Amino acid sequence: MPGLMYNSNMDDIYLKTSILLGNEKIIKLKQSRVAVFGLGGVGSFAVEALVRSGIGSIVLTDKDVFEESNLNRQLFALKSTLNQNKTTVACNRIKDINPACNADIHTCALTEHNVFDIIDNDTNFVIDAIDDVDGKIAIIKSCMHLNIPVISVMGTGNKTDLTKLKIADIYATNTCPLAKAVRTRCRKENIPSLPCVYSSEIPKITPSTPSSMIFVPAAAGLLAAQYTVNYLTNSDMI
Repeated sequence: MPGLMYNSNMDDIYLKTSILLGNEKIIKLKQSRVAVFGLGGVGSFAVEALVRSGIGSIVLTDKDVFEESNLNRQLFALKSTLNQNKTTVACNRIKDINPACNADIHTCALTEHNVFDIIDNDTNFVIDAIDDVDGKIAIIKSCMHLNIPVISVMGTGNKTDLTKLKIADIYATNTCPLAKAVRTRCRKENIPSLPCVYSSEIPKITPSTPSSMIFVPAAAGLLAAQYTVNYLTNSDMI
């Protein structure tokens, strides 16, 4: 039983986590390096969960600054962080939670040309939380090339029911317009499989600008983080 491995000398921040997982898995998480692409409604919650779960090193990539329209759903968006780089704000928050966590930031737009400057053979897992199809494919192909496990989050906009979220292979997805676009590109690029978080909810009819509330993006980010922790520790929490 994991609880029998409890060690009272474990860092206080992870004492209760170690009761569930055991010290060996906490050590594994501390030794792991995870890259997260996108720090919006999905990525911000994924990062928060990873840090609070004990990941020892995180790589953050996002080109944007926080705007008023982010306040309704993005964890790092506050009145006090408006107009600041998302990567810088996220890094500061990580250090406030766990100063021992190493955070590398890349404040830039992702392209197929710079992705290898962000992830390398020292990366243990990647979470794709961006909504650009070209960027997603660049991340996925790079992970395949480097043999790095990755989970990709599909569309969360225009949706309100977090209970419709699930984890599946990209070729088993349905309903989600972004997943359909990614499926098409994956077939074209001969990508054999891709774990992803997607929603089977039919998108709401909205104006041309996608709409979003906190529930679905946040839950999708947490699912992606849980999948990552499960993978890294060979656990079965889902």
